[in-house]
Amino acid sequence: MLIIGLTGGIATGKSSVSNHLKELKVPIIDADKIAHDVIKNKNVIKRIIKEFGEEVIDKTTGEVIRSKLGAIVFSNDEKRKILNGITHPKIKIEMFTEVLYQFLRGERVAVMDVPLLFESGTYHFVNKTVVVSCSKENQLKRLMLRNNFTEEEALSRINSQMSLEEKIKKANKVIDNNGTIAETEKQVDNMLIEYTPSKIKNIVTYTLLIIPTATAYGILKGISLFY
Repeated sequence: MLIIGLTGGIATGKSSVSNHLKELKVPIIDADKIAHDVIKNKNVIKRIIKEFGEEVIDKTTGEVIRSKLGAIVFSNDEKRKILNGITHPKIKIEMFTEVLYQFLRGERVAVMDVPLLFESGTYHFVNKTVVVSCSKENQLKRLMLRNNFTEEEALSRINSQMSLEEKIKKANKVIDNNGTIAETEKQVDNMLIEYTPSKIKNIVTYTLLIIPTATAYGILKGISLFY
C-alpha cells in the first residue's frame, strides 16, 4: 500500500481535494477529525485541565471548549507547544493505527490528510507528499469569505503557518487549485493513476508484510486504549 501525505495552506482547497478522494473511495486518515476525537479523551482532558485550568472546560458536558483553548494557544507559542505535547502523541498513535488497518484491508493507496504534514514531521512516514496550492490572492479572498475575517485577521492566520512556497519545495506533487473544480479534480485523478500501485505489486507487499503489520496493529491498538 502506498501512503500519500496530503497538505496545503489554510483556505487553499485541501478539504475539496480530500472530499473528491472520498468520492473515489480512497481511504482518508483525517488528522483534524482524529484531533477532534482525541481532545474528547478523558485522559487528555485531565492533562489539559492541569495545564490550562477549568475555565477551558464546559461545566455541562465536561468537554473542552475548543474556542477558548484555541484563543489561548493561538497567540502563545509556549502554550501551543504544551498542548501539542499533550495531544500529538495520541493523534499520531490513532493515525498510524488507521494506516495499518487500511493495509490489513488490502487497500492499494491511503491518504493521510494532515494540515501540519511538514511541521509535525509526519511526512517522514509517507511515500509521497502532495500540496494543494493556490495564489496568495485567492487564498486571502477565500479565507475572508469563508470565516468572515477582516483582511488583517486573514493575513494573521496565513502568516502563522509555514509558507506555501516552502511546502511546495518539499512536495512530490502540487495540486493547483486556482482553476475550476473540474480542473482540480482532474489533477487529483491523474495523481491517483500515477501513484496507485498495481494489484500484483500490492498483493506481493501484502503477503510479505501481513504478519508484522498485524502485530504492529495489535500493539498500537493496545497502547491507544491505555493512553
